[in-house]
Amino acid sequence: YIGEPSAEAVAAQMPDLILISATGGDSALALYDQLSAIAPTLIINYDDKSWQELLTQLGTITGQETQAADRIAAFDKQLAQVKQQMKLPPQPVNAIVYTAAAHTANLWTTDSAQGKLLHQLGFTLAALPDGLHTSTSQGKRHDIIMLGG
Repeated sequence: YIGEPSAEAVAAQMPDLILISATGGDSALALYDQLSAIAPTLIINYDDKSWQELLTQLGTITGQETQAADRIAAFDKQLAQVKQQMKLPPQPVNAIVYTAAAHTANLWTTDSAQGKLLHQLGFTLAALPDGLHTSTSQGKRHDIIMLGG
């Protein structure tokens, strides 16, 4: 789907399996009962794992373990090549994504997939300051700190 999740739009695709995120802006958790009536529905918590861990989990769920491992190995090879070509700025750094329309920003943590990737590339994420004004509108998350607008 694009935009708000729709059980009707999901049903129209006649899925064999439905995966929904436990938290985040893309979570369809509120539609779990409707979705689980369409097809087996699993809730995936991805805010506490790397994309590699998530891909491994999805490979296991779908019986695609070999393909998942192959994708991760190909990525690791490319990551090593990119890392050799990079010149890092002074460390530590912050990783923030600002959404102008919403006047909000997400600060990626060391637990996020993005933070873990940055670490693999040699970056060190700065410690979070005390007293940071945050939001939990997308649920309690480990991967991002939602900063208020």
